[in-house]
Amino acid sequence: MRDIRLVAAFELRQTLRSPQGVLGLCFLLLPLAWWMSKLAGNAETINDLAAGNLTQEQTFLIGAIKWIADIDEDVLKRLFVDHSPFVTGLFAMTVFAIPFLTMVASLDQNATDIGSKGIRFLLPRTSRDSLLLGRFFGTLFFWSIGLGLAGVASVVLALVVDTNHGPALILLDGLWFTFGLIMAALPFVAFMSLCSVTTGNPLLSICMGLGTYLAVFLMGGLGGWFHEGLKVIRFAFPSPMRYDLMLGDTAGVIVAAGAMAAYTVVFLTGACWIMRKRDL
Repeated sequence: MRDIRLVAAFELRQTLRSPQGVLGLCFLLLPLAWWMSKLAGNAETINDLAAGNLTQEQTFLIGAIKWIADIDEDVLKRLFVDHSPFVTGLFAMTVFAIPFLTMVASLDQNATDIGSKGIRFLLPRTSRDSLLLGRFFGTLFFWSIGLGLAGVASVVLALVVDTNHGPALILLDGLWFTFGLIMAALPFVAFMSLCSVTTGNPLLSICMGLGTYLAVFLMGGLGGWFHEGLKVIRFAFPSPMRYDLMLGDTAGVIVAAGAMAAYTVVFLTGACWIMRKRDL
């Protein structure tokens, strides 16, 4: 356990200074700032939606969205009434991109050291499992900092422009926002740990991660339009459940969080198995 803590602390410091770490934070925070500006610019309309003060045109628009996106009344209520719509709006946009952003930020957990053979100088001081898990937790802590900053930004925005929800609820939503994003990112950090030890090269690691995710998306998402049975392929990753982490009902949140943890264990188990078997 001590070795894992030391490796995690070192990995956190290194990632904060690394190109992929800075790039991952930029990919997260810059689009988030743009989306916040759009929400702030439409604050009056969003507050009217949350309060139920809809014009005829807005009522028609909401009805069209419900029909096109197959959204029921309960989901809309959670979006606009139970939570601050500014926090849930930022969550929906951010969690959509979490798989891509997380894979970019966590692409090189062990790949460079394996490829350069530098890892052989580390192994006499610690075990393979400690090295892998330490770098996993270090990367996760780093990414949690970025997601925490996103959570703070969502709270600040909502406190300034939301006229229908009190500060206490907005702060609670901010905590839920951050927890949901961290849980959504968790299995993808673990998956990139698997890709990293499998390829032993940062470029191949990100290609493997993004390529696999894109293949699953195309076969499970687009392929599902042609054959219903192909939709099950989407669950090779827990992505279909990530929206439920904040926008689902209580049972949906519990199931989604449990699924994220289970996928993380599976990916980390696979990474540890490959790490033990690989000639380093």
